[in-house]
Amino acid sequence: MGNIKDEDEKVEASATDVDSYSSMCTDQLSDCSGLESVASGGCQSTSSAENYVSCTVCQKTVHYRSLTRHMRLHTGERPFACHLCEMQFVERSKLKIHQRSHQLPFACDACDMQSSDKSRLVTHKHRHEGERPFSCDQCSQKFFQLGHLTGHMRTHTGERAFTCYVCSKQFAKSNDLKRHVRRHTGERPFGCELCGKNFVTSCKLRAHVRIHTGERPFACSLCSVQFRHKRTLNRHLLTHTD
Repeated sequence: MGNIKDEDEKVEASATDVDSYSSMCTDQLSDCSGLESVASGGCQSTSSAENYVSCTVCQKTVHYRSLTRHMRLHTGERPFACHLCEMQFVERSKLKIHQRSHQLPFACDACDMQSSDKSRLVTHKHRHEGERPFSCDQCSQKFFQLGHLTGHMRTHTGERAFTCYVCSKQFAKSNDLKRHVRRHTGERPFGCELCGKNFVTSCKLRAHVRIHTGERPFACSLCSVQFRHKRTLNRHLLTHTD
């Protein structure tokens, strides 16, 4: 009987914890300045659509767990600082990524590229070697990564397996969905480690970093003028056809 009583007390305690957490969650939502709920039920609902709120500053829709982080885009607050170089970041995760830049164990022997991720280095080396080990059996197009091939195959099948929870638009690739959702949320997950500016996509970040480094990887084969962006090179090439 003693064991049964103990179990009953544990169940009652768990129920109390759940009620307490739910109440705390609702209080946090109501205390967020500049934000209003766009769904009923607040934190108690398990439905994904009901866990999103609308920012009255920019009208973007964000998950309730991201309220504080999102508001920093408006306030400019950067509470996470690197103790090695004093750079500041909006998110703790961005700080952790930045701190890896002070010690990058995996280096490319063909260029200055360094990485904290060995698999990223392996993929990077494929580009130097021109190796594309993953081939499409429908059109013979080749890819550096298996994930790129998987996404490409959906262009042949017409499959759109990824659906936006906000507007129900469908996409063939998960990365396309992620980029699309950021239009709703205002999220900019790719941060420049040199100036802290944030971007929606990694390719936009890479293009931005060239402003700091002075790198101009796109060269004209006719006059050797170099450019930071491929689109600028393409426009330049048109001047040779006039």
